Amino acid sequence: MKKRLSALCIFLVCFLTVNAQVTVRGTVRDSVTKECLNMASVTLTRRGKPLVFTKTDAQGHFSLRTRRVETGDRLSVTYMGYSKCTMPITVGESLLVEMSPTEFELKEILVKSGPITNRADTITYDLTKFADQRDNTLKDVLQKLPGVSIDKSGTISVNGKAINRFTVEGLDLTGGKYDKINETLKAKDVKSAEVIEHDQPVKALQNKVYSDNVAMNINLKDEAKDKFMFTLSPTALARCPMKESAAGGKGDVLQIGKERQRMYDAEYDHAGKDLSASHQRLATFSLSSKESETAPPRWFAIPSIDTPIDDERLRFNNSHDWNFRQVNKNERGGETRMSAGYLHTTEYQTTSNTSHHYINGEQPVTTEENRQLHLSNDRVLIDYNRSLNEERIYGSHYISASVSLTDANAMFGGSADDKVSQRVKSSEIHLQHTLERMLVRERHSLEFHTDAELYYLPSKLIINRSEDKLNTTLWYTDNHLTWMRNRSFTTTSLNVGVSAEHLSVNGGKSRLSLCASPYHEIRKGKTKLNFSLPIKWEMYVNHKRSFLNMSPMILLNVKRSNRSEWFFYTLMSQITGKIGDFALDDYRRDYRTRIQNNGTIPRTTFFSTSVNYTYKRTVAELFGRLRAEYNRSWFNVMPDLQIMNGEYVYRNVDCKHHSSIFSIGGDFSKGWYDMHLKMQLSVEYKHIKGRQLSGELLTGYGNDMVTIKPGMVFSPSWCNVTYSGSFSASHTGTDAVSLQTLWNWRQSLSLTKTIGSMDISLSAVHHHNEQQSSPALNTLIVDASLVWRSKRLRLSAELRNLFDRRDYVVTSYGGAASYTSHYRLRPREMLLKAQVSL
Repeated sequence: MKKRLSALCIFLVCFLTVNAQVTVRGTVRDSVTKECLNMASVTLTRRGKPLVFTKTDAQGHFSLRTRRVETGDRLSVTYMGYSKCTMPITVGESLLVEMSPTEFELKEILVKSGPITNRADTITYDLTKFADQRDNTLKDVLQKLPGVSIDKSGTISVNGKAINRFTVEGLDLTGGKYDKINETLKAKDVKSAEVIEHDQPVKALQNKVYSDNVAMNINLKDEAKDKFMFTLSPTALARCPMKESAAGGKGDVLQIGKERQRMYDAEYDHAGKDLSASHQRLATFSLSSKESETAPPRWFAIPSIDTPIDDERLRFNNSHDWNFRQVNKNERGGETRMSAGYLHTTEYQTTSNTSHHYINGEQPVTTEENRQLHLSNDRVLIDYNRSLNEERIYGSHYISASVSLTDANAMFGGSADDKVSQRVKSSEIHLQHTLERMLVRERHSLEFHTDAELYYLPSKLIINRSEDKLNTTLWYTDNHLTWMRNRSFTTTSLNVGVSAEHLSVNGGKSRLSLCASPYHEIRKGKTKLNFSLPIKWEMYVNHKRSFLNMSPMILLNVKRSNRSEWFFYTLMSQITGKIGDFALDDYRRDYRTRIQNNGTIPRTTFFSTSVNYTYKRTVAELFGRLRAEYNRSWFNVMPDLQIMNGEYVYRNVDCKHHSSIFSIGGDFSKGWYDMHLKMQLSVEYKHIKGRQLSGELLTGYGNDMVTIKPGMVFSPSWCNVTYSGSFSASHTGTDAVSLQTLWNWRQSLSLTKTIGSMDISLSAVHHHNEQQSSPALNTLIVDASLVWRSKRLRLSAELRNLFDRRDYVVTSYGGAASYTSHYRLRPREMLLKAQVSL
């Protein structure tokens, strides 16, 4: 009996001792990529002496047990390639330890990173090693980076893939409209650019839901953080010989920090710059801004400024832009962002066009158009967003309001007798409210999303003395709930929702949708496989018709190593047309185009499959991407095109048909840092096949195009040489005729000689455009500039269009038609500019 009592006492002592222990738990991850670190060393120390030691598991989790935690006890975490991290201990809370990558010494040999480093899914460019004294803005530096390219619109692509998110010091100041900040941040202030592949910024979804997104984050030098940076840039524009002159310029105030950022900017331009480009959302994902989930129909065609070459060559304008943006990092790991802006543009353009439509056999139907356009646009935008972003909760609250006014005056025709005057006046009011919240409990999460939007669009079409007027109101709401369960290597989710819209134009029409979307993801080593099956039931209330659509998708990602990766996807989607596609039975779109609907609800079945292979070797500054894609669409409604006396009538009729697109291409980039050289090449082949209906005649057509785009940047300290080219061959054929192959190319060469603090530049752009029925046209446009710079002052003089070229002509193919367009170029001009940085 005594032995049993002794054993029981010992058991109770041990039990009470074990239960008296305190457990310290937490997670260790990379501060940049947010990737969990396996086998990191975690030590509990007291007065500098280690007490308990452990290693993190594959998910970066650790757990330490000790009898008690005293004041002053600290947690020490070490991992090769990262700075040592120490922090105080908080009992009862899960600790989050973020490790910063750093240089490290190994046996007295200092291992230093080169201009490009690659760790896991993050590529880091040291911008201080690529920037030189000639670079003025961040955009100038980014264009030198191997694997990085910037297109005409300002969109940044990495290894041939456009980025989905852009931040500076971890914050999104512009809400995805990053071109403005790329042109505002100075090259001397930037430190590094981080490219994050498979970016998943929502912390609650990290390591749970696969992402194919690419993000870029810009880091500033320490001396540039949190300080106000003022820049004033007055300009003067003069026509040569001196006939007209105009003043302009811009000014901006910028403050960038890790916790708070803001930017004030104003710009006034006469030199052909498209100021509306900075309001285009280039990044498709943002924690601080939401895109509209619907769009109203626009019945009347508003003429736009066509710019097949550089905007500044063709746009005659008088524009000004005023903006304020601010973002703060809040206490819940998210962002609070607000912005307001006003844009006014007045633009002019003179063009002519000849169109040949091969819809009635071998002989084309030809139409001609001469246009003098005066386009005025005013837009006001205000938006606000507050987000939460923690491991157990994510949320966003977005509110926006915008008002725009457009007035487009155009004169069509030649002689005074056959001139047609057209004026389109359109206003738009858009209100949006989006709210979403996600709660995470252990392996489960629940998210709800609600979006409500209102559009109001009164518009007029005035042709000579005839007037058509349409007032459009669109109400839209979308609400859905998502449940998700995450296990060690699988994620399963179910999304259910309801959406509704009501379109009011010449009477009201409504649509109701119910949807459910199961999703499953499997992660096994370096392979990720996910598949989903969205199912949507849609009812058109006024038509008393309903449809059931299914859109299965399979996606496979295989990351063979840190250098190479395969990506496959296949999608079959069923889509029912929007109410606006058939809301009006008959209406005039412009002075020579009429649209007629037979009331049939359009339905489309879309199939798409793609394979991509990416390769990167940052040590060798080598990047490459190969891609192939095939799309095929089936339709139940087809536009029947009738051209009579120069007027177009599109009558939508019941006719099953299909079209297909096949493309294959690649993007390659190689850098030689020691030589200050970057080479890049893009190649693509595209084949389009479809049909065109005219009367009772159904004409098949096929388009083939091959495009090759080489590029080079050579930028040693004493000069800068930039070359870019675009060579294309396009061919179109129909059932009855085969058109000639058009060989067109554009080559641009810029040479800059640096002498002390002065840069002397000469640039030339050569356009070779083949015409369908006339000899090829060659257009050479030459510019010259002189730049003098000091620490805070930059003066420049630019002579544009040195040879005073005034005309540009280009022929292109589209469907079963060819189009030859004539454009009037801006004349020879002198642009003087001063830039003062404070």
